[in-house]
Amino acid sequence: MKGFYRYWLLISLVIVGLVAAGTAATPQSLAAADLRVLFQQQNDAQNRGDVAAVMATYADDATVQAGGLCTVPCTGKAAIQREVERRIAEKAQVKVVSLRESSGTATGVLEVVEVGFAFCGVERILVNFTFVVKGDVMTSWTSGPDLSDPQSAKFIACIMAGPASGGMPPGSIAPPSTGDGGLR
Repeated sequence: MKGFYRYWLLISLVIVGLVAAGTAATPQSLAAADLRVLFQQQNDAQNRGDVAAVMATYADDATVQAGGLCTVPCTGKAAIQREVERRIAEKAQVKVVSLRESSGTATGVLEVVEVGFAFCGVERILVNFTFVVKGDVMTSWTSGPDLSDPQSAKFIACIMAGPASGGMPPGSIAPPSTGDGGLR
């Protein structure tokens, strides 16, 4: 009988160990959680207008290509900060619609609201994005409007029309047609 209890105890410990191993945090699940946390920190910081906190989420040599001042890639924190400051000045508010991640890369959709959108007759736009995280900072961010969304398509048409055609108000930041948009 003693042998049976020892065998049962051994089997129980093996089962508990297997269950624990199946639910334990793996490096991939920790990285995914960190990616989501970093992304939420960045969005929360932008929504409250905290430039320094947004910039803390980027690597020193990060690249951003996302419209505004970064229609062509902004490389490095100084260039990225100018775009962050522009978005905050426009009272940009960002909400995550979807987020998928794999090995330090995230893709998804954001809903973005900015003060200037009203000029083009839209309340918000949807933006498709991809970002890469290495360690605890973002190294790359690429995004663009979801042109299948009617409000996003209307906004981009307004921007592309330019001020002479009733698009973009004077003094707004329209995407450059060529070159680096004055960022270098």
